Order: sequence, then structure tokens, then C-alpha cells
Amino acid sequence: PFFMGKAMTAVTVERVDAFVERLLSCGISKSMILDIVRVLSIACNDAVRRDLICKNPCDCARLPLIKKKSTRPAITPEEVVALYKAAEGHRHQISIPLLFETGMRKGELLALQWDDLYQNDAEQWFLHINKEVSSSKVNIIEYHTKTENSCRDVAISDSLADLLLKYKASIKGTVPTFIISQKRADKWVSATNFQKEFSRWRKSAGIRKNVTIHSFRHLFATMAVKANLPVEGVTKQAGWASGRM
Repeated sequence: PFFMGKAMTAVTVERVDAFVERLLSCGISKSMILDIVRVLSIACNDAVRRDLICKNPCDCARLPLIKKKSTRPAITPEEVVALYKAAEGHRHQISIPLLFETGMRKGELLALQWDDLYQNDAEQWFLHINKEVSSSKVNIIEYHTKTENSCRDVAISDSLADLLLKYKASIKGTVPTFIISQKRADKWVSATNFQKEFSRWRKSAGIRKNVTIHSFRHLFATMAVKANLPVEGVTKQAGWASGRM
């Protein structure tokens, strides 16, 4: 409607700028505006090829700036093994195989309780995920997940379940509520403190690239796809909203 009744020659740079301003005032997201202008630009390029206009007005238009997302380097299975060895003897070493096999988010891992580990009637082991530790400076448990799909039951292997049970049996005194628990209190570990622990393990493992805890999630998806596992199952296991992610 903004260009209704306008000839192609009337679509100037100033007119495209005004169009962008109109879209911004309507509350349309910056990324969507870029897509819209991209479509307009395709039409203008075609008009240039047909000698209807001299140049594409979209080329010099003032478009909204979008902060580029920083890319996270991938983590390899070999680096996972190195991290596990670097964390040897630490009470949170169990977090490495948990992240590797499930691809769960950091907050979901830290909110896991021993009561969330269970077997179904077919003796298949699962972890029930329905909460997360906040990643904000406020160290709290949020009794919801990132999305509706994130609330799920994650199937785990017998070997991981055995590892968890052996770890539980090795705990001296009263078993804490949380799997990744504080040393002196029956409480979850904050996301900030766990990140510091992970950084120390990474340094000790000799991993120089800035891999993060979230890198396990990417590795989980990559290995699952390479193994030709059904996209629907991988999506459900990791708690993504769709297979597109």
C-alpha cells in the first residue's frame, strides 16, 4: 500500500527510507524489515535490467542495523573426553557426560534433581526436565523451561544411568537434592559459578578455542543428524520447537 499508484521511477532512495521508517513505526522487527526491503530490491533490480530505472534505490537506503550474533566454535568428541579427564575428581565431573549425551541447556542441567531420574515400565532410563536455573545474576530456580517444548522427558543410555547411580552412591553423608549440587549446602549451583568451573576445565584440557557449555548442544544435534536419527526424535529429545532449529 505504501507504493500504491507510484511508478517505478518514483521509488527513490528517499521513498525507500520513508518506507523503512513507516515499517519501524508499525513495530515490525528489524530482521523482518530487511527481508521486506530485500524483496523490494529484487523487483528494483529487475526494473534496472529492463531499463525502466537507472539504478536500484534500495542500494543506498538507510536500513536498520542488526547486531550480528556471535558464533560459537564447535566442540569435538575428542575435546569432550579431554574435558572429562580435566574434571576428574571434581564433584561436578558427571556434568560432562550428561551434557554430551543429552544436549540439554546449562540451566536445565543445573536444575536437575535426583528425583528427575527414573525408569519406565520397560526399564528405560529417563531424565524429567521441567525447570531451569536462571542465567541472570539472580540465582533462582525457574519452574518452567525456555519454551513449552523444552518441558520433556529425555531418554538416556543404561551406561549414563549407571554412571549417575555410581556417582550418587559415592556421595558421603546425606544425598543432596540436586545432581549438580553445592559442596556445603543442599542447593543448586549458580550458572555463573558453574561457568567458571567449566572455564577452568577447558584451560586444563588445553582447549584454546572459546567453546561453551552450549557447544555440547550443537554437538549433540550434529552427531544425531550424522547418525541418521529421525529429526522428530532429535527435536523432542533436545526440546526444540521444531526440526528447523
